[in-house]
Amino acid sequence: MVYGLLVFAIAAFIFIAFFGIWLLQKSTKASLTDRFRDAEFIVENQRAPASWTKPKNIFVYLMQRINSDDTKTQASTGVSDKGNKSKEKKRIFQRLDELIIFFTDVSFFEDAEAQEMLLAALDKARTDWEEKSLGEIVAQESPN
Repeated sequence: MVYGLLVFAIAAFIFIAFFGIWLLQKSTKASLTDRFRDAEFIVENQRAPASWTKPKNIFVYLMQRINSDDTKTQASTGVSDKGNKSKEKKRIFQRLDELIIFFTDVSFFEDAEAQEMLLAALDKARTDWEEKSLGEIVAQESPN
């Protein structure tokens, strides 16, 4: 009986370990795919993916909406300040900066020239976007 429980415990541990490894691989692949897709979209269209106007995590998004000044103002006065797009623009620049840092640190490129070309295109997009409004930066449709 004791050996049966021991075998079951070992089998359960191995199953959990393999499931954890599988889950980690799947999430890593999705993350890498998203970053390369976003970079390709920016380089080809000179615009940010529409998904960048929302936080990455839906829970974070909902908490920010609940605690936002706009929601509090609307609850107390019945009027919403939808004209304030600075948070969304700041989020887009933050995501672009994260993408630039990612491609600066990774070694997925065959040569340094390809990496430098991508980083130059992303830096150019950042410089161009600084003078544009949110509507001019964000694409209406994106692959995400």
